[in-house]
Amino acid sequence: MPNYKEIITNTVTNLLALVASGKQKEAEELIKRNPQFLLKKDDVIDLSGRHFKNITAFQYTLWALDRHMWSMILKYLPKNDATNQLKELEANSIEYTLHNIRNRETVKIKQNHYSFENLIGALEGYAEQYKTNNIADKEALQRYWNHKVGQAQLLAPAHVANEYTNTDRGFKPTPEFNEATLPRNLKFTICKYYASPVFTRNSMHNCNEVTGFSKPAMHEYNGSWFNTFKNSKIRFDLGDDYIILRGKYRSAFGVEECTLLDSTIDLAAIKKLKLVRTNEYNILKNQLELSSEKTALAQDSSYGFFQNDEKTLLLEAKKEVTTTETLRNNCSKFSLKSRCTIL
Repeated sequence: MPNYKEIITNTVTNLLALVASGKQKEAEELIKRNPQFLLKKDDVIDLSGRHFKNITAFQYTLWALDRHMWSMILKYLPKNDATNQLKELEANSIEYTLHNIRNRETVKIKQNHYSFENLIGALEGYAEQYKTNNIADKEALQRYWNHKVGQAQLLAPAHVANEYTNTDRGFKPTPEFNEATLPRNLKFTICKYYASPVFTRNSMHNCNEVTGFSKPAMHEYNGSWFNTFKNSKIRFDLGDDYIILRGKYRSAFGVEECTLLDSTIDLAAIKKLKLVRTNEYNILKNQLELSSEKTALAQDSSYGFFQNDEKTLLLEAKKEVTTTETLRNNCSKFSLKSRCTIL
């Protein structure tokens, strides 16, 4: 994972890296110093390994459906530029290359937005597997949980991971996802179970809180969403060895197994998150398009005013010429030279 203290330097590349990593505070600090970076494009690889080319920071947030990040950016990005960038995304979509570190496949994908359907489908599939197998084949169920659900979580943008690990509230009751701020945290506790009690339990161990298939012993490790946990003896990977569960608990856990109840709590929350963020995108789109129409209308009205004003001036000038010519004729006719010297 990048050292964010080091990459807060004055480049568009670094701004995109911060935005794609969900580092909102650091991204805003960089934007304050260099707001012009919001008008420029560059390449970026996000935490899931997607390689985007020639994209702006704002366009990445629109693709990711990260309302918290785009709201921050809109404080510094002129509405006209924001509208143009959104229109470009809508017209052309965004193409990225994804290298799956698990199966070593590289694919090209073109879409307007991150699709929640991969994660939703995996959670729904787990519920189906659970009901169908009636947990008879625990190993098959565990493989599905760790691989299907875990790998779908690996492809979640940073803000979705932040919702799972949100320290302010959990997934039960299902959140409204309408908070003004989002804690940008990716930390959770990995719970590993063992066949023999090789580790001593501690009353402070949060893993004791997690319900599931009972096993005699467990141990905890500090995990971070997109990082492999490893030390000199062990290695754990999200999507291979565990998945992230929030359920009804006070914090997020990396677990090998999960009850049907806990998985359905997560499923309901992710469905709601998809609905809320999609609606927020559509509202933003309508607002920017309306603002663009008002600007265009104002420009048309101003142009019309100047056109009308010019016509009025020409008519007045024409009247003045006609009046002047009449006076000149009268001066000549009646020899009123003293009154006509100024004409």
